[in-house]
Amino acid sequence: MGYILQNSGEYMNPEFEFSFEPVTEQELVAFETKNHLALPKDYKDFLKFSNGGKSVLRRFKTLDKVVISSIMLFFPLNKKEEHNLEGSYQKYTHNNVVPPNFLPIGRDPRNNIICLAVSGEETGRVYFCDLSHLEEDKGLIKELIRLTAASFTEFLQSLYKAE
Repeated sequence: MGYILQNSGEYMNPEFEFSFEPVTEQELVAFETKNHLALPKDYKDFLKFSNGGKSVLRRFKTLDKVVISSIMLFFPLNKKEEHNLEGSYQKYTHNNVVPPNFLPIGRDPRNNIICLAVSGEETGRVYFCDLSHLEEDKGLIKELIRLTAASFTEFLQSLYKAE
């Protein structure tokens, strides 16, 4: 396949400086089953195409325009890489740093994380989670979680090059 279906029905092929070996449907099912998740279709298509990496367009703003940052790495579904979906899910979600319905999918230059909501009313939405003021053993306070896009596809479409 190699493309992500946009909401308009057109296809999008994100450009990467580097990406990882695409995942198979079987690998996605195994990850979802092991972690009791149901990933949004657009995100699964993305993993099948690139499996994370460093995109050429990476700058983004939260919807409230309070935060401007860059996604430095989309985490791959690949345990060989230091920063990966499985490890990030364990580190941030299982340790109650982020809400239980969040899957960390990437990080910015300051090691803040970008998360995808994978259950509940928020399913499919993308959030910026500011870890710079994280209090030990208390998790992330709501004010440090900012909506970035209504869907993963919208998030990809919103990325731009820094001037």
